[in-house]
Amino acid sequence: MKNPAAIIAFGAHLRQLRVMRNMTQEALANEAGISRPMLQVIEYGKNSPTLDVLVSLGIALRLPIPELLNIPEFTQLPAEPPA
Repeated sequence: MKNPAAIIAFGAHLRQLRVMRNMTQEALANEAGISRPMLQVIEYGKNSPTLDVLVSLGIALRLPIPELLNIPEFTQLPAEPPA
């Protein structure tokens, strides 16, 4: 099941991480071994990355996966779904 809000939030978070590192989309895409259009689709929240793309993005940004997935909007979720 897809979670559109999470996909959009991850894309915005990824863009923020890239910009904080003064990287262009082209530079990050090259470092991660993906195409720039693929990175655009992820950053715009149109699609979520596969696990291997996620790992490649983490390596390119020099971030462990837990930090890459540390999306502020989703770190305060309740531990258990409401009954």
